[in-house]
Amino acid sequence: NVPAEETREDSLLYDYIIQVGPAAYETIAFIYPGAEGFTETIQENINKYNPAENLPILKDN
Repeated sequence: NVPAEETREDSLLYDYIIQVGPAAYETIAFIYPGAEGFTETIQENINKYNPAENLPILKDN
């Protein structure tokens, strides 16, 4: 789980952000349709630039 359970429990804002975040995103995507692909773009970049996956020892070369 990300963030770690201990971090979530210690956070003052996590319970609020986890509820408000998706609604805020949906509102922005409604107002600015170009934001709809934001999640996919972030996920693609995370996958592309994930340091753990880009270690030479893990490459199939």
